[in-house]
Amino acid sequence: MNASFSGNWNWIYLCRHLDPILIPSCDILVSPNNVLTSEGKRAIVCIQDGITRAGGSTFLLELTPFAIIQILKYLSEPPKCERIIEWANVDSVDIDSDRLKEIISIFS
Repeated sequence: MNASFSGNWNWIYLCRHLDPILIPSCDILVSPNNVLTSEGKRAIVCIQDGITRAGGSTFLLELTPFAIIQILKYLSEPPKCERIIEWANVDSVDIDSDRLKEIISIFS
């Protein structure tokens, strides 16, 4: 799966599941009619780029959730993603392992 900007994605639903790593609120990233804003598109690109730089979903899905987060903390937070995503926030939030792997599958 690839979370492209077009298609029938429920961006509001996905945004709520990504809440632990997103800095802006979902209201800023997704319009009420389920369309990504420019900041929402930037967040998607940051997540996809980080997963790609980490070796892709096939590699990441073989790791423990802790290892996945540690890798993504460093690879998906380049300067262009400043103030949009923060994988370090997951350390303090109890994220479900299945949800984390679902996120990786969608955005790879």
